[in-house]
Amino acid sequence: MTSQVKKILDIFAKKEFLKENDLYFIGGTALSYYLNHRISEDIDFISSVPLNHRLIKKEMLSLNAKFIEDENASRLRIAGDIAQNIHSTIIDKENLFNFVKNMSEPIDDETVYLKENSNKYLLFEDLKETLIKTIKGLCKGK
Repeated sequence: MTSQVKKILDIFAKKEFLKENDLYFIGGTALSYYLNHRISEDIDFISSVPLNHRLIKKEMLSLNAKFIEDENASRLRIAGDIAQNIHSTIIDKENLFNFVKNMSEPIDDETVYLKENSNKYLLFEDLKETLIKTIKGLCKGK
């Protein structure tokens, strides 16, 4: 992820409204934060409770965030059990391993930015294998 996104996340993590809104940091940016496997320029999160969108938007704008309309946003709000599914997947190690192992992507993978000014073409399966090894290593350390 970019140094700018890391800086924003560090500031964002200290905000009180996060504790009040039960937010879950998800997506490629969440993985890149822990694995440093690619550059990410956005922040994706969901919540298992109704969100105070005005407060979140106000807080994000105070950090000079740019809002991008996402066609999937309404789907996430409608799918009431998605947060529970993600939460249980993260908590249960066996479910997490199975979730990652069963992931699949079309062959037309994207270029992955490992550093801000360089890129590398990686296959999804290569990233998946690295992710599984990293998760196993993190679980052994606990």
